[in-house]
Amino acid sequence: MTPIATSASSPRLAWIDVAKAVAIVLVVLYHVSVAGAGQLLPGSVSHVISWWSDVSRALIPVRMPLFFLASGLLASSAIERPWRRLWRPRVGNLLWPFLLWSVLFAVLCAPRYDPEDPGRYMRSSLEAIGFGGTAYWFLSVLVVFFVTARLLRRFRYVLLLAGVALVAIAPLVSSFLVDTLDTPQALASNISRVCYFAVWYFVGCFGRPAVERIASGATWLTAASAGGLYVGFAWAIYVAGIAGSITPLLILAMNVLGLVTACQLAFLTARSGAVRRVSRYLAGRTLAIYVLHPILLSGLILLLRRDDGTTVLPLTSPVVDALLFPVVTAMLVVVSTALYDLSQKVGARWLFALPGGRRDSQPLPVSSTPGQ
Repeated sequence: MTPIATSASSPRLAWIDVAKAVAIVLVVLYHVSVAGAGQLLPGSVSHVISWWSDVSRALIPVRMPLFFLASGLLASSAIERPWRRLWRPRVGNLLWPFLLWSVLFAVLCAPRYDPEDPGRYMRSSLEAIGFGGTAYWFLSVLVVFFVTARLLRRFRYVLLLAGVALVAIAPLVSSFLVDTLDTPQALASNISRVCYFAVWYFVGCFGRPAVERIASGATWLTAASAGGLYVGFAWAIYVAGIAGSITPLLILAMNVLGLVTACQLAFLTARSGAVRRVSRYLAGRTLAIYVLHPILLSGLILLLRRDDGTTVLPLTSPVVDALLFPVVTAMLVVVSTALYDLSQKVGARWLFALPGGRRDSQPLPVSSTPGQ
C-alpha cells in the first residue's frame, strides 16, 4: 500500500492487483457489517444482518493476511535497494499519512464513538498514535515489517521461522502485556498484530517464487477445493462451535487455505480485461480507501443517527437488510477513490504522500511508483 497509485505492472502479475483490490474491499465490508452494524441499524434482529456480519467474521483469517501477503510480494525486490531510495516511498509515504489521518480520525470520528464526551475519545486516540495507532495500525505495522525485512534480509529463513513462532504465541501476547506488564492497550494490540501477521508479510517478501507458483498453477477445481475446505473450517469455528481447544490450529489452517484460495481465484479472474482494469484502479488507491472510508462511515452514521441514538433507517425492511451493507461498502469505496482522484487534480498530493518530493501539483501516473 502506497499513497500514489501502486500496482503490479506486469500482466503476468496482474493477479496481485486483484488480491489487493479484494483485500481492501473486504476491509471496508468488515468495518461496515461488523464494526458499524450496531450503529447503522441499532436494535436490529434481522437474520440477514446477522448473516452479513457472520460472513465478514468468517473472512477474518484471510482478509488481513492477504493484505500483508500482497504487500510483501510487492516489496520483495525493494529490500535489496539502498536506504536512500527507500526512505520516502517505503517509510515516509506511509508514516506521514498515518500521522495525518490518525489525527483527523481522532478529531472527526470522536462524536461517533463517544457522543457523550467526544473529547475523551479524541484524547485516547491521539495518545495511541505513539503506540502505533488504532484506526490506521496497518500503516505503522507495515513500516515495521518492511524495515525488519530490509535489515535482516540475509536471514530470511530465520525471519520466516520466527514469524511462525509468533503466530503460535499471538493469542497470549496482548493479555500478557496488559495484565502482567501494564502495557498500554494500543501498544499491546499492535504487538499482538505483529505476531499474527508478520509471517504472511515475510512469506510474500521472501517466498515470492513459491507464492507465484501456487497462484499460476490455479485451476477452478483447485481453487474450489481449497475454498471448500476453508468454508468447512469456518463452519466448524463460527457456526458449529466444535473447534474447542484446537481453534488456533484451525485458524492457521484457514489462513493457509484462505490465502491459497484468494491467490488462485485472483489469478483466474485476472484473465478478464475488465477485472484487471478495475483491480488496477483500486489497487492503486488502497491507501486512500483505507484512510478515508472510516471517516466517511462515521459521517454517515452520524447523519443517520437520531438524538436518542436510534436510526432513521427502517429496521424491518427486507430490502434494507439485504442491500445496506454491500451498498454502503461500494459507496465508501467509490467516494474514497473519487476524493483521491480529486486531490491529485487540485494539487493536494500531500494528503496521501509525504510533502517535499515531486511537486504536489503533478500527480504521478499509475504505473510510476513502486508497489508496497
